[in-house]
Amino acid sequence: PNSKYKEQLALLILKSKYKQAQLSVEAKKEGRYRETIDEYYSFISEFPNTEASKEAEKIFKTSKEFVKD
Repeated sequence: PNSKYKEQLALLILKSKYKQAQLSVEAKKEGRYRETIDEYYSFISEFPNTEASKEAEKIFKTSKEFVKD
């Protein structure tokens, strides 16, 4: 939790969730995109002023397109 790489690791987890959702079978995609969105919210709440916010926002917007509300 106190690692100097915490932000990088959180971004890597977000990217991994997104990639997993992209490569999932159709039946699991929506659930995995929801997990990606949850991970985005966790990332942004912990690192609101990060340089990676544009990349995270792009992942979030793309994920939202696949989730039915």
